Amino acid sequence: MALDINTPKGQDTLERERRAIEIWHSHYPHLVYVETPKEKAGRVDGILVQDNVCRAVVETKCRVIPTQKFDEMYGEQWLVTYHKLEQGKLISEALNVPFLGFLYLAVDDVLLWAKLWDPEYGWVRSFKVQRTETQATVNGGKVWRDNAYIDMVKCDRLRLKGCQTTGQSAKNTE
Repeated sequence: MALDINTPKGQDTLERERRAIEIWHSHYPHLVYVETPKEKAGRVDGILVQDNVCRAVVETKCRVIPTQKFDEMYGEQWLVTYHKLEQGKLISEALNVPFLGFLYLAVDDVLLWAKLWDPEYGWVRSFKVQRTETQATVNGGKVWRDNAYIDMVKCDRLRLKGCQTTGQSAKNTE
């Protein structure tokens, strides 16, 4: 089975993911984003490492929508398959580190991020789960599945260093 990442649309998504990582590193160079292998389907997209120690597990998504549309039309609710959340939580739990969500809004070149799960406190960001029909993959198609709608109100919003940021700081990953 061919991976979606190997298609032209998949490669566009990978470029966007790497832009999100670039924005992250411009603010938090001490927390290095290490990608999971792209030649195989992974359960998470990356881990954050500081001084050769894993500090967090990360799920990264890229959406080609303006920030204003995300805020107003979607009510700052980020759609992620519930399975992805569960997988991230399990990996984070096994490693005893937080699970973070990165949402890159490509039109405005903004990275939203939030801690989703913490080994001490459990789920720290609210979400609801609904069975809905969504796009199956980056390449299209439709599928019914359990989707989580994560509340991203008051999450940290980053632009490439030197642009305005708001919200919490990266020290909250520890």
